[in-house]
Parts: sequence; C-alpha cells; structure tokens
Amino acid sequence: MDHSKSIESKDEDIHTALTMHQQGDLKGAEAMYRYILENDPTNADALHLRGLTLYQTGNYDGAVDMIRQAISLDPRQAMFYHNLGNVYRDKGDLNRAATCSCKAIQLCPNYADAHYGLGQTLQLEGRLEPAIESYHRALSLNSALTGAYINLGRLYKSMDQIGNAIAAYQTALSIDPANAAAHNNLGTIYQQLGRLPDAVASYKKARFIDPNYVLASHNLGNVFQKMRQFENAIDCYQAALKIKTDFAPALYHLGLVYQHQRRHTRAIDCFRKALHYRENYPKARCYLYHQLQHICSWHELEELGAHIDRATLDRIRQDRRPDEPPFLSLSRRIDSELNFKIARAWSAEISRRANGLDQIFSHTNHN
Repeated sequence: MDHSKSIESKDEDIHTALTMHQQGDLKGAEAMYRYILENDPTNADALHLRGLTLYQTGNYDGAVDMIRQAISLDPRQAMFYHNLGNVYRDKGDLNRAATCSCKAIQLCPNYADAHYGLGQTLQLEGRLEPAIESYHRALSLNSALTGAYINLGRLYKSMDQIGNAIAAYQTALSIDPANAAAHNNLGTIYQQLGRLPDAVASYKKARFIDPNYVLASHNLGNVFQKMRQFENAIDCYQAALKIKTDFAPALYHLGLVYQHQRRHTRAIDCFRKALHYRENYPKARCYLYHQLQHICSWHELEELGAHIDRATLDRIRQDRRPDEPPFLSLSRRIDSELNFKIARAWSAEISRRANGLDQIFSHTNHN
C-alpha cells in the first residue's frame, strides 16, 4: 500500500473541510470532518475542527466531547485548550473555562488569544483587575486584538474610569474603523458626558455599519429623547422593534416618550408589553404604576405597588439604588424614612457617576 498517497489524501480532505469552514459552510465542513474521522478516528486535528463547527452551530456539549477527544490524543496543543475554554465560557462553566485558558498559556506563554480568552472569563467572574491585566498582556503580544480594547472599554466604564474607556474605544476604532460595537459603546460614554451630538454621530455610524444592530437604534432613540426630539426617538425605537420585536428596553423607552407627550394609553401599552417580554423589569413596572395613576385606574395599583415595594426594599437592603424614582415614592407612600433612603440612594448614584468624570473635566481653581 502506498502510505504517502493515503497521507496526501487525508491532507487534501482536511484542506477541503477547512476551506468550507472558513467560507461559512459549517454544515458542509462538519460533514467533511465527520467523513475524515470515519476513516481516521484518531485524527486530532479533525476532532478539534469538528468540535469548532459544533460550537459555532450552538452544539456546546458535542463541541466539548470532540475537543476533549482531540486533547486526549494530542495534549500539547495549546489551541485545543484555548478553544475548549471558549466553549466552556459560553456554556457558563467559568471555572473550567479559566482552567483551560491557563493550561493553554502554560503550554504557550506568548499565546495572545489565550490571554484574551482568560480576560473574558475573569471579566464574567467579576474579577476586574485580573481581567484588565490579561487583556493588557494579550495586547502586548498582539496589538491588533480589537476585542480586547472593546472589553477594556467596557471594564473601565463599569469602574467609572471614563477617560481610560474612551481611549480604549478610540484605539479599537483606529485598528478597525468599521467596528460597530466600538462606535456604539463610545456613543454611550458621550451620552453619559452630555456630549449628545457626538453620541448621535457614534450611534449613526454603528447603525450604518450594521443596520440590524438593535442596540445602536435603541441607544440613538435614547439620545433623541434626551434632546427632546421625540418623533426621532419614536422612529429609532420602532426601528429597534422591527429588528427584535421582543426587545423590552425599546418598549420601555418608547413608553417614556409617550409619557412625555401625555399619550398615556400608548405609554401604558408599551410598559405592559415590556413586562410581558421581561417579567422582572422593575423600571417598567414603576412607570406603568405612574401612568395608571394618571388615568385613575386604581384597581391594578395594589398588586403593582406590592411588587414595587418588594423590589425597592430589596435594593435598599443591598445598599443599592432602587429603580423606583424618589418622586414616585413620594406619590405612593407616607413614609419619610423610606422616602429619604430612596432619595439618598439616587443621590449617591449620581455622585458616584460624577466622580468618574474627574478624568474628563478639571475642577482646578484657576483664579
């Protein structure tokens, strides 16, 4: 038997499958990998690549099985551990995901993607400083990892380090100007800073790049609402709902626009729909209560009020800002102590956000 021809044939099959895989024909690639494995069950590369196609089609358990078989045959392949970590992370098994990323790094310390994957897992675990370290390590090895800059931007924003967040997103866009997520996320920061025209421009760029980017349409609507351009805001929310009919935040914010316009029935309908799609949506419940007060529909208020009370007291006990606004609280109850706690929690939240703007605005007295 001519073994060289057999090896050459296997290589050609892998190349064909890879080409199909790279062109997005996942079904065809998976079938080709399966064919290769029927003839060569110990082909670690084919097992790994078939695992990737299963992962990309949402079959996480199948992907884990395939990649673990590949590792059992070739345990020195850092890429196998890295991709197994990605699957575990998307499955929500963060401990195993971190273990796999660390193993990949152990095998190949300069593997940028593995450091990036570890950063993603640490970020999901809420371990923010180690996540930042992992992203910076990844970028020191591969400065073109746009996703690492975007995730750094998200982390810095969550930590109220607004200047660092802006720098991260701007760096991402210098590498990939057509990155819709970076434009959208930069827009949210401009919105927070009150730079509304800049926010509008960023969201519009995100929508232009990806017309089906539901968050960009929704967020643009929020800016227009702040600018009191209510008809433009309505158009944006409706565009978001055409993309994703059950997108509860768009329904909630559309309800707020109708509330501003005193179109109470439409506002109520939006808040009800938001709660239908997202039952645990305290803000929508609060404003539904407020609108029902306006039309004197008292029969629903007792049940709604009980829900709001539970959510508000739970947040106060956690020393967190409740979703119930202070003025709604004043209209609902005569309880000066609780009303004060709600108002104080809202004030503390505003103060916390303002502190994060120190990197942007100087408070130095120049007199």
